[in-house]
Amino acid sequence: MNDLSELLVSSTTDIISAQPIKLTEQLVNNAVIQNELEKRKISLEQLHSNIQIFKQTITNPEDIDSVKSKFICFL
Repeated sequence: MNDLSELLVSSTTDIISAQPIKLTEQLVNNAVIQNELEKRKISLEQLHSNIQIFKQTITNPEDIDSVKSKFICFL
């Protein structure tokens, strides 16, 4: 996470260079950031899907309360 944060800060504060080498580095950094964010998006979508499926399987209100309390403790 730290590396990604550093790349994000760097990519938003750097001036776009006219030098080919620096421009290539910036493009590579942007590709790394985009790839990492895409992976995280997929993970979040999978988590959301799993939560929806899980919600459908729980029918007992006591189970729902138990899960909520465990989730809150997890956070």
